[in-house]
Amino acid sequence: MPANMSIRPFWALAALLALLPPSATAQEGVDEILEELQGMLAGGSTSIDQATVDALVARELPGVEQASGMTAKRPIKTRLISREGALEHIESLISEQLPPERLLPMEHAWKALGFLPPEASLADAVANLYAGQAGGFYDPKTSELVLLSDMPAMLQAPVVRHELVHALQDQTYDLKAWLGDAGEDEDRAAAVQAVLEGHATEVMNRATVSGLGLDELMKDPDLAVALEGLFEPGDGGAPMLDASSSASLMAAMLPAGTPPPLIAQLLFPYVTGATFVSGYLAKYPQDPSCEALYRRPPGTSAEILRPGLWESGTFEPDFDTTPGTVLPGFEITYESRLGRLLAWILLTGQADANAGDRDSAQWDRQYRDTTVTVGSGWRGDRVVVARPSHFLSGTYAPGSAAVLWASSWRDATEAMTVAELLTERLQPTAIEARGARIHVIFDAGGASPEHWMTSIRQWK
Repeated sequence: MPANMSIRPFWALAALLALLPPSATAQEGVDEILEELQGMLAGGSTSIDQATVDALVARELPGVEQASGMTAKRPIKTRLISREGALEHIESLISEQLPPERLLPMEHAWKALGFLPPEASLADAVANLYAGQAGGFYDPKTSELVLLSDMPAMLQAPVVRHELVHALQDQTYDLKAWLGDAGEDEDRAAAVQAVLEGHATEVMNRATVSGLGLDELMKDPDLAVALEGLFEPGDGGAPMLDASSSASLMAAMLPAGTPPPLIAQLLFPYVTGATFVSGYLAKYPQDPSCEALYRRPPGTSAEILRPGLWESGTFEPDFDTTPGTVLPGFEITYESRLGRLLAWILLTGQADANAGDRDSAQWDRQYRDTTVTVGSGWRGDRVVVARPSHFLSGTYAPGSAAVLWASSWRDATEAMTVAELLTERLQPTAIEARGARIHVIFDAGGASPEHWMTSIRQWK
């Protein structure tokens, strides 16, 4: 997936504050926040020039440095780009990170898994999604903060703050080296993006509050009570504001027909990642730059959703290596991990950056040990596309390649539940539950399903 693209994350903050109830205890404070926000959202040109960019960077950098705990080591280069230029950049990223030899079998797998309609193009879906939502991005290759020239005035300062965090991350931790080969595994990529984008979003929100001069106001205990009250059950027993409201609002802004996995993958770093980083900073305020997260980054979406897994430092997902066996005459053309996030979508067909868990990324042990969601016992998985060796390159018509999935769960009971959900939703070619493991064949590629099962059972 394209790295470090910003998708107007300021709307998450705006949505939260705009939905404050009129009966809040700290109504004066609420009104002050809303007045400031309404001023920011009122009109303004839909364009930006280089002088404005330079002025914004100079104005916002000190606040971002203070909020992030990181300091610029050298001047930050900036560049303006048209939306057409952004689309070209995104397409080049897709070509680079998903070359045809990976994109085609991945698309084949996604269609077999029900993630993508048979007639759809994965590359087109990704390009359309990111091109429409980008307000700016940071390019680690050129060390440039790039903004779109048609960005509305109300978004310019928040997006600059967000991208400045990426620039400071790069100068502090060297993003090119830090990202490494994360793109070769979609789940690992989601986890490291959650650290990057979650950190940038969390700092952006705090810097925005500080920039509005609301630091002291936000410390008001009455206002804290008012904000917390949004998540308490109302008279009808339902929360006044669901924790997924900001994610739902952001999802509503995406192109119609966007496949659920792409929606979840796009929002996960910003929504769940920001909650993860915010929880980390609340627990470890002595590490404002999140150095520990960069030194030992989470490697799975499960660790973002359930920080206790990351905290323990001992979580090692099953099926974390290349499968050792495939049938003679077949070759592996694609392998990756669905992870906790995409596995949940596979089971439900729903697009949710929190994988069905409204209060995901909580750092409270009692909560982690008592809350159960569909697929919460995920322990690891591996999806594989294996094509007959004699087939021509790029041949992935239905039936021409095998699509296989092995997964591991908390116990045999959960594995059986997962197997039943899969059978009901997708009617795979073959499926078996063996203890806490599940082996699924979505497409046998013309070979015997029984022989594939024998092969999959040997995966570790």
